[in-house]
Amino acid sequence: MIRKRFEKDEYKKYDHFAKHAVMQHLQIQGYKVKDKEDYRSDLVVEDNKGEVSFHEVEVKKGWTGDWPKPWKSVHIPKRKSKLWLNILPSKVHFWVCRIDGHYAWYLNGKIVSESELVEVKNYKIPKGEYFFDVDVTKCGLMHL
Repeated sequence: MIRKRFEKDEYKKYDHFAKHAVMQHLQIQGYKVKDKEDYRSDLVVEDNKGEVSFHEVEVKKGWTGDWPKPWKSVHIPKRKSKLWLNILPSKVHFWVCRIDGHYAWYLNGKIVSESELVEVKNYKIPKGEYFFDVDVTKCGLMHL
């Protein structure tokens, strides 16, 4: 399977502010949040009942204003399915942030795991990489 190579410079540029925006949003909602970068999930979140969930935060660099109307879905890389190994997909949550960190799509892992896989070709992976193709009507647009 072809995968995008890890890009350290982009990680340094976008990771911290996006995770911080999601962490603040969750903390305001009353959750306990740990930044747990361990090559599985970005954040470990505990609710007021002690239930733990795992959150992955990404930045969609091409998303700068309103979500473009022609974009009918949100793509989550298939490689991220490793996050629900040995746990229920519903315990995994994805956040796809706008480049400024003010908005994000929220996706539950169960919805992602049940979504169709599509091969997407782009300038970084000309042969294509597989993504879960999640209809935006199944996602929640959140103001962070």
